Amino acid sequence: METLRKKLLALDGKGYKAYKAIGGRYVFTADNMCFSLSIDHVQGDPFALPSRISVWVDMSQARLPEALWQNAVRRVALEDFLNRALNRAIGRFVKGRRGSGCSGEIAIASGGQ
Repeated sequence: METLRKKLLALDGKGYKAYKAIGGRYVFTADNMCFSLSIDHVQGDPFALPSRISVWVDMSQARLPEALWQNAVRRVALEDFLNRALNRAIGRFVKGRRGSGCSGEIAIASGGQ
């Protein structure tokens, strides 16, 4: 976390292109929990494709009952449930864009049927 924090502080006030420097994977630990944040793509300008991130939590850390993900069908159902729950939370707590173009937009990639 400290690595990402330092990079973000160094970028304060700089243009969009400078933010490419934050791409990569970062590990966060707190209160006996651990997860990884992967910054997969950084938006090049306000009108470019949005930045893309991934969050990875080990199943042992997620503390979800194994019965929910013990086979492929259940795993897909759990992933769908979590995706929809996060999408609802984004809709409830994130209000509008900030900045120009697509700046500040927060959304989750939704899978298809």
